[in-house]
Amino acid sequence: MKKQLFFFFTVIAFFCYTSVSAQHADKNDSLRALFSTLKDSSEIYYTSANYEKSIEVNVKILNTALEINDPVLIHEGYRFLAYDYLALNDVSNVKENLKKSEYYALLSKNDNAIAVTYMDLANLFSYEDDGFDKSIKYHDKAIQQFEKIKDSVSLAKAHMNAAITYFYFEAYDTGYPYLEKAKLFALQHKTEDFQAGIENMYGEYYSYKKKYDVALESYLKSISIAEKFNLFGDLESSYYGYSIALQEQGNYKEALEAREKYEEYLLKNKNYHINCQ
Repeated sequence: MKKQLFFFFTVIAFFCYTSVSAQHADKNDSLRALFSTLKDSSEIYYTSANYEKSIEVNVKILNTALEINDPVLIHEGYRFLAYDYLALNDVSNVKENLKKSEYYALLSKNDNAIAVTYMDLANLFSYEDDGFDKSIKYHDKAIQQFEKIKDSVSLAKAHMNAAITYFYFEAYDTGYPYLEKAKLFALQHKTEDFQAGIENMYGEYYSYKKKYDVALESYLKSISIAEKFNLFGDLESSYYGYSIALQEQGNYKEALEAREKYEEYLLKNKNYHINCQ
């Protein structure tokens, strides 16, 4: 199954420049408003898997950030582009944009930007066959940095991404505590859509432990949430795991029905990507 890392759009405090003219300040305010509007559009396109359109908007975001000349915003522009290219499996452009994103994050000395950069590097290394140790190193650095700034929303997502990496490399028992913490932090906020991914991973974990009854309950919770929010990626993953767990229990008819639902969402997601090109 495709590894789905949880990419998040963070709200980072803007730098404030006091020694500027009123006219320049007005221009910057206008550009920052434009940046915020474009960022909202980018998130919509990215979460709906319209990556080509997301790239188009993110180029505008980057150009706006460069005009403002704020290293935090420039960092964001480059990282948004990096995740678009990651979704399109364009590794060369991913690395190029993340390298630039890291440069501007460190230049900004913004704790949040630096934490996000660690998360980005962890995600990048997790895609390399020999990148497990480097990935976990940066996952833990990201978590430590988010703990420093007491950002519980990002802590939920950072723990989630760490768990995904552990599970991807089949280190389920080591990754399980990260999943538990992701759920704990997520419960502090109304993030029902985020819960779909968490429940899906619980299903995967309990399937690994051969506790199929518990796994099925988790997958059904994930499916229920994903259907409510039209999370087709989660529906594809959850129905796949659900079908495997049913098959392991010998419920072949139900397993076949679940497999058909998985294939339905697999095709739907593939067609969506094609239509977005």
